[in-house]
Amino acid sequence: MSKVSASNNLQALKDAIGNNKSISLMITPEESTNDITKAFTVKINDNEYLIDEATNFTKNNLSLRVVYHCWLNKDTSAADYLNDCKTKNIQNVAFLIRNDLIAWLSGSKDDSRYIEEERQTLLKKTSSTTGNLHEQEQADGNVDMENELNANDSANDDFDMDGLNKDSKHVGVNERSLTDHNSLMRGSKLVDFNFLVDQTEQLVKDLTKEISILASQEQIQDKKITQSNGINKNITQNVAKSSIGKGKDPVILIPSSASSVITMANVREFLLNGQFISSSDVVDLDNDIIKISKKFDVTKQNEQSNVVVGQTLRFNVVNNTRLFSKPEYWDRVVAIIVSGQEWQFQDYKWSNPDELFKHCNGVYFGLSDKNMPENIEKWNVHRYFLDKNKAYKNIEASNLFWDNVKKVCIGKGIIKE
Repeated sequence: MSKVSASNNLQALKDAIGNNKSISLMITPEESTNDITKAFTVKINDNEYLIDEATNFTKNNLSLRVVYHCWLNKDTSAADYLNDCKTKNIQNVAFLIRNDLIAWLSGSKDDSRYIEEERQTLLKKTSSTTGNLHEQEQADGNVDMENELNANDSANDDFDMDGLNKDSKHVGVNERSLTDHNSLMRGSKLVDFNFLVDQTEQLVKDLTKEISILASQEQIQDKKITQSNGINKNITQNVAKSSIGKGKDPVILIPSSASSVITMANVREFLLNGQFISSSDVVDLDNDIIKISKKFDVTKQNEQSNVVVGQTLRFNVVNNTRLFSKPEYWDRVVAIIVSGQEWQFQDYKWSNPDELFKHCNGVYFGLSDKNMPENIEKWNVHRYFLDKNKAYKNIEASNLFWDNVKKVCIGKGIIKE
């Protein structure tokens, strides 16, 4: 039994729950219902109590309907409980109070701080029973008594259904404010990040200035080439050749077909590290251009002897000629990697393979375990073979390719020895 003095209806409900007695919602003495919004009384162990009758739970004297509805939702989440209260237009009980009520009704705790014993004592002076349906007239008289008590307590009533009563204020000492993800990431110390804004603005200014300088230099260089072409058309090729080495990156053309041995997906790893990975095993890149830097050993003469120095070139690897907006770009092509299909050249400056490989350096990469296309036998191209299972062959093929490209760069004046 409870150690506190609960109202008759509240205690009857607790005893019925603890002893597994029957609890029924009644519309009439003969008709029961499962809808708590339609019920007029609650039949507890053969005694009937008005469902809207007040209990002595909290200073607001929650009705039996509110208390029993709270018990029926003991296993539901707080959100579902609130939604059910709104749907059925029943007053909701605050989270902490609801947990206390459910624990007391279930018998897991013997007392409850929310049961108003003093109020119940005053109510008992006017009526010995307030819950029996057959004594409704006496219960109506007690309502006036409750109203009087409520009026006396209203000035000092410190309870809020959405908050805590004064006995629970100690809980607030250990509470912490809820934070969103933005405030949580800031930590406990306030940090002014305005200095990052200043740094970013300065960086943008520096980059903008650098880009404008490079653009001006390129315009001056193009103007000089144009003037040279106007003075003497016979030296056009020499001008184009010398301009490649001045900020004009050499170009390597590769097939656009995804079934080719060398594609945009695997060309970087092969040319830089000599590692061959099948295109089907890597993610295809949706790029029209890849930039690759390669360092070459170049022999130069001084007054005493030959000296080997390093020269790094940056190559543009492309799989189509859409970016060839100027005829001079073809003078920068140092290698064309072919797949063996003639349709690869349909947009080239020379669509005929025989004519194309008179002007450009052709290269074919094939797999050692597959037959070579018939066209490769006819075309004037260098042939290198790769093996998925022999890494040293792939490294060798990559080195031979770069040796071939180096000779072409020397011939075009890109590398000077």
